[in-house]
Amino acid sequence: MGAGRASGRAAIAVPLGRGTLARLQQQAPETLITIILPEFLPARWWQQLLHNQTALLIKGALLFRRGVIVTDAPYHLVAKARPDAAADA
Repeated sequence: MGAGRASGRAAIAVPLGRGTLARLQQQAPETLITIILPEFLPARWWQQLLHNQTALLIKGALLFRRGVIVTDAPYHLVAKARPDAAADA
Protein backbone atom coordinates (compact mmCIF):
# COMPACT_ATOMS: atom_id res chain seq x y z
CA MET A 1 0.00 0.00 0.00
CA GLY A 2 1.45 3.39 -0.96
CA ALA A 3 2.22 6.16 1.48
CA GLY A 4 -0.76 8.33 2.27
CA ARG A 5 -3.32 5.80 1.02
CA ALA A 6 -6.09 4.80 3.38
CA SER A 7 -7.07 1.20 3.99
CA GLY A 8 -10.28 -0.07 2.37
CA ARG A 9 -12.34 0.50 5.50
CA ALA A 10 -11.00 4.01 6.10
CA ALA A 11 -11.36 4.96 2.43
CA ILE A 12 -15.11 4.28 2.71
CA ALA A 13 -15.93 5.04 6.33
CA VAL A 14 -14.10 8.33 6.78
CA PRO A 15 -15.77 10.19 3.87
CA LEU A 16 -19.16 8.76 4.84
CA GLY A 17 -18.78 9.70 8.51
CA ARG A 18 -17.41 13.18 7.83
CA GLY A 19 -19.67 13.95 4.91
CA THR A 20 -23.39 13.63 4.51
CA LEU A 21 -23.96 11.51 7.60
CA ALA A 22 -22.20 13.99 9.90
CA ARG A 23 -24.15 16.90 8.38
CA LEU A 24 -27.47 15.11 8.87
CA GLN A 25 -26.65 14.30 12.47
CA GLN A 26 -25.67 17.92 13.19
CA GLN A 27 -28.85 19.30 11.64
CA ALA A 28 -31.18 16.88 13.41
CA PRO A 29 -29.34 15.09 16.26
CA GLU A 30 -32.47 13.32 17.56
CA THR A 31 -33.42 11.89 14.16
CA LEU A 32 -32.70 8.26 13.31
CA ILE A 33 -30.91 7.76 10.00
CA THR A 34 -31.49 4.55 8.06
CA ILE A 35 -28.93 3.39 5.53
CA ILE A 36 -30.04 0.63 3.14
CA LEU A 37 -27.26 -1.47 1.67
CA PRO A 38 -27.80 -3.92 -1.18
CA GLU A 39 -26.55 -7.40 -0.32
CA PHE A 40 -25.84 -9.63 -3.29
CA LEU A 41 -26.74 -13.27 -2.74
CA PRO A 42 -24.88 -15.19 -5.44
CA ALA A 43 -26.04 -18.46 -6.94
CA ARG A 44 -22.90 -20.33 -5.86
CA TRP A 45 -21.21 -20.30 -2.44
CA TRP A 46 -17.75 -19.41 -3.73
CA GLN A 47 -19.09 -16.29 -5.44
CA GLN A 48 -19.84 -14.88 -1.98
CA LEU A 49 -16.10 -14.24 -1.65
CA LEU A 50 -16.33 -11.80 -4.56
CA HIS A 51 -19.36 -9.83 -3.38
CA ASN A 52 -20.55 -7.86 -0.32
CA GLN A 53 -17.10 -6.75 0.81
CA THR A 54 -17.86 -3.03 0.57
CA ALA A 55 -21.19 -3.42 2.34
CA LEU A 56 -19.44 -5.32 5.12
CA LEU A 57 -16.93 -2.49 5.56
CA ILE A 58 -19.68 0.12 5.68
CA LYS A 59 -21.70 -1.90 8.21
CA GLY A 60 -18.61 -2.28 10.41
CA ALA A 61 -17.85 1.43 10.27
CA LEU A 62 -21.41 2.43 11.20
CA LEU A 63 -22.07 -0.26 13.79
CA PHE A 64 -21.36 1.91 16.83
CA ARG A 65 -22.72 5.24 15.57
CA ARG A 66 -25.60 6.46 17.68
CA GLY A 67 -28.77 7.19 15.71
CA VAL A 68 -27.78 5.17 12.64
CA ILE A 69 -29.66 2.07 11.48
CA VAL A 70 -28.09 -0.10 8.78
CA THR A 71 -30.42 -2.39 6.83
CA ASP A 72 -29.53 -5.06 4.27
CA ALA A 73 -31.64 -5.43 1.15
CA PRO A 74 -30.97 -8.91 -0.28
CA TYR A 75 -30.70 -9.19 -4.05
CA HIS A 76 -30.58 -12.75 -5.37
CA LEU A 77 -28.21 -13.27 -8.27
CA VAL A 78 -29.35 -16.06 -10.60
CA ALA A 79 -26.92 -18.26 -12.46
CA LYS A 80 -27.35 -18.02 -16.22
CA ALA A 81 -27.86 -21.26 -18.09
CA ARG A 82 -25.04 -22.23 -20.37
CA PRO A 83 -25.93 -21.83 -24.06
CA ASP A 84 -24.98 -25.44 -24.79
CA ALA A 85 -27.10 -26.73 -21.83
CA ALA A 86 -30.34 -26.15 -23.79
CA ALA A 87 -29.03 -28.23 -26.68
CA ASP A 88 -28.23 -31.09 -24.30
CA ALA A 89 -31.81 -31.28 -22.99
